[in-house]
Amino acid sequence: SSRKIVVEEVLEAAKVAEIYAPLEEFSNSLHQICSSFVRDNLERVLELFEDEEVGEDSSRMHILHRLMARASKSKPKPPPVPICKNCKQDPCLNGQKLTKKNFVAGAFISQVVRAGPYLKVLSRAVTCDNSMVYYTVGNGVNQYFEPFELFMYKCK
Repeated sequence: SSRKIVVEEVLEAAKVAEIYAPLEEFSNSLHQICSSFVRDNLERVLELFEDEEVGEDSSRMHILHRLMARASKSKPKPPPVPICKNCKQDPCLNGQKLTKKNFVAGAFISQVVRAGPYLKVLSRAVTCDNSMVYYTVGNGVNQYFEPFELFMYKCK
């Protein structure tokens, strides 16, 4: 588990990364964390420059300069992958048959084929066992169960 860095600690962390440069994997990981922090919190990091006087503590300014240089070379994080809020999958399983493997409690589902007034009624999955889906319809007071193959995800 990684520790979150706050702006006041970023210089100290960068300094530790430089001190422990012989421990290459550790140093590189710490530099990467610091660089990511700088990219994600640029405004806050720029405030560090306001607090520093040129020539006051040249080692701090040197570390800050190198930190900014590393951050400018590091790649930004890729945007988060959108995950469907209903089926919790990417790509979305809208229209796909429900299985025990892809079951998500609380997801909206509908019946694939059903005769009578229940044709494609929107339901909410509650739980499942090896072959059955337990679901509610409407206000969710009554619970029903039927085989998986009768249901598909209704995400959109």
